[in-house]
Amino acid sequence: MKISNIIIYETVEIDNPYLVIGFSGWPNAGEVSTGSLQYLKDRFNAKKLGEIISDSFYNFSTLRPTTVIENGYIKRTSMVTNDIFYCRNEKSHKDLFIIIAEEPHLRWNEYNKAVIDFAKHYGIKEIYILGGTYDNILHTAEPKVSAVTNDDLFKDKLIKNGIELISYTGACSIHTLILEAGNKAHIPSVSLWGHVPPYIQRNPKAFYAVLKKLLILLEIDFNIEELKYAARALDDQINTIISQNPTLKKYIKDLKTKQNARQDVHRPVKFDKVIPIEEFLKKGKKDTEKE
Repeated sequence: MKISNIIIYETVEIDNPYLVIGFSGWPNAGEVSTGSLQYLKDRFNAKKLGEIISDSFYNFSTLRPTTVIENGYIKRTSMVTNDIFYCRNEKSHKDLFIIIAEEPHLRWNEYNKAVIDFAKHYGIKEIYILGGTYDNILHTAEPKVSAVTNDDLFKDKLIKNGIELISYTGACSIHTLILEAGNKAHIPSVSLWGHVPPYIQRNPKAFYAVLKKLLILLEIDFNIEELKYAARALDDQINTIISQNPTLKKYIKDLKTKQNARQDVHRPVKFDKVIPIEEFLKKGKKDTEKE
């Protein structure tokens, strides 16, 4: 079955469906978007249902296909994927569709139409889009979760659950256009953003914060506490690294002085002269393995 640029592999019976979307690329600081949804997909044991056909939406000279060649023979070639998964949730009677995709380069309106046509076809109740944005915060702080919505009735629910409604002017991600398309289709939609430090490339603490809010909004009872433990372990590693490295120690001190300065969300923060902490974590792991 095909729905405007979407291929569906099989027929599924869905009960009270909701759609959650995550994009890699610009709206994926700290890998909050893709990391959170990969975790959720694995924990819910979601099955692949189909894909958004990628040919029309990407500049493949920028985002090149990858290949594996062995002894002069092409074993396989992979294009960028926009995978659609589904999972039944008999406990809450709220089934989920999950789309994990690369933010498209081209034809955003056509891409959004594919997403909304998919939502209409399956009778999606609400759309949630997860994203990550850099902020002048430290890894020791509890991550802030902010939101944008296309539905006035959602505002009170978001505020009640400690989610900040943002004000912003500037370049936008595809989240904004999907919200607008959802509004025209009368599908309540929310874009949830986890705020992350600029020096951590993959942030499980933000995964936990965003997914916790998502599950509350969906009214799905599901244990994700292991993410909190992973975040604590990472914090301990980072604190050790910072204590042993004068450059990082100065960087953290400078960042503390900026915390009271107003920063526009969704605008990446640049720290050109600081080595990402992941490099120190990898080095520490290699040193341990040598021992």
